[in-house]
Amino acid sequence: MVPKLFAEYKIDSSKIFISGLSMGGHGAMTLFLKHPKFFLSAGSTSGILDLTYFPDRWSMKNALGSIEKYPDAWKNNSAIYLLKNIAGTNKQIIFDCGTEGFAYNVNKKFFDECRRLKIKATFISQPGRHTHSYWRKSIKYHFFFFNQLLKEMGKK
Repeated sequence: MVPKLFAEYKIDSSKIFISGLSMGGHGAMTLFLKHPKFFLSAGSTSGILDLTYFPDRWSMKNALGSIEKYPDAWKNNSAIYLLKNIAGTNKQIIFDCGTEGFAYNVNKKFFDECRRLKIKATFISQPGRHTHSYWRKSIKYHFFFFNQLLKEMGKK
């Protein structure tokens, strides 16, 4: 899909962002952390940022196998364990989660790991659940964050 997008649209490859919500938030952050040279930054809203926290949900074991038998597959595909890929870089990320959302503790844990690794991370926690009404509010912060990064690039 990427070659088709580059062929059909004018894309500045130095200004590519990725963001998503819920499991898509995990996917966006994981893609960024596996390919940090391709993306300028990433965002996740209400993301499932540590798959190992939810081993029996969403049929993930159908794709990864059981966590007991294949713990490395779970860790190698969990955003929290990939943060080391941007440690020591100037990459910045944004993520948020509603304080009443079931993924809130995972997001707090992800932020703690960002701080431990000295990663430039913006974590927003505000009242809300794992719902569309929360995501409609929270995604606006991602666009503001990405826009600010572009403005900072323009000053350099």
